[in-house]
Amino acid sequence: MLSIKERFYLFFIKIFRYEFWPYYILYFPALLYSFIFAIKAKSLVYFSAANPSMKYGGAFGMSKAEILNSVNSDFKPVSILAKYPFSINKIEELLELNKLNYPIIAKPDVGERGIQVEKIVSKKALELYLNTIKESIIIQEYIDFDNEIGVLYYRYPNENEGHISSVVKRKFLIIEGDGKHTLQELMKKDLRSLMRFDYLTKKYSNILNKIISKGEKILLEPIGNHNRGTVFLNGNYLINKELVSVFDNIAKDLKGFYYGRFDLKYNSLEELYKGEKIKILEINGVNSEPAHIYEPAFSLLNAYKSIFKHVKIIYNISRYNHKSGIKYGSTLIFLKDMRNHKKSKKQ
Repeated sequence: MLSIKERFYLFFIKIFRYEFWPYYILYFPALLYSFIFAIKAKSLVYFSAANPSMKYGGAFGMSKAEILNSVNSDFKPVSILAKYPFSINKIEELLELNKLNYPIIAKPDVGERGIQVEKIVSKKALELYLNTIKESIIIQEYIDFDNEIGVLYYRYPNENEGHISSVVKRKFLIIEGDGKHTLQELMKKDLRSLMRFDYLTKKYSNILNKIISKGEKILLEPIGNHNRGTVFLNGNYLINKELVSVFDNIAKDLKGFYYGRFDLKYNSLEELYKGEKIKILEINGVNSEPAHIYEPAFSLLNAYKSIFKHVKIIYNISRYNHKSGIKYGSTLIFLKDMRNHKKSKKQ
């Protein structure tokens, strides 16, 4: 249990470090900025034309399985779409049919911000997971590569080659033992684990009081999401012509896709720049953030410069597609769908 002093510490950290601000607070100025483009486009849902192949351009409610299916099989893990309702026996049959063994990754097909994404290590754990979810899910091969990044890629419809505007490196939540302190004590020394202390103490309740050997590393959170304790680092120095070429090659199979982030794993930079042995875990659309801005050393001013830049890119792509005959989505239907989406996620 956290002390009052520790809770006050977290309270002030969440106020003064924007990387921990709620999404709707950080992006409120961007929302106001987007209204300028909505007025110019004469549509509140102008961004829906940015990626015609995605529902509302990928703002929300899109099927992750559907967009991932378009990717060349060389670049993606084995993935299964299990439609709700499902049973553990049916899921086990699908695992056997697709030659998938534990551990696996399970996540909602229509998901957001890492919610209900879990690494499943056994049949019992899968049963527990299925009892908590009431929507279609993706079951995915667990990729145990060394590095995970997010690559924000875009291409204007009149161009043959695209651009990479953001690369985020993910540093997973790992605790290293010193031979003196228990797991619980070590978690209190780490800001990220302290942020998720209540959750992690429940998850690791059986070893909380165990002294962790010197040099022993424990991966507390295997899901590479900022909300789950992963540190996001600025990886823009990785951007070069070779990397752009790799994603031009991948994106060419995605018809009607012009803007989004590829979340992927790879082992070495040499393989990454050659487009070899990389696995794309998922693809997001216009809801994709330039996630390198969550680098702890990044300034708020530079973060907003990057956010505003990407809002404008989405507008420019949308307008170009609209002039080419792509219609904007209906504002009324969009607002209705958003309300239902938020309601279902809350439930």
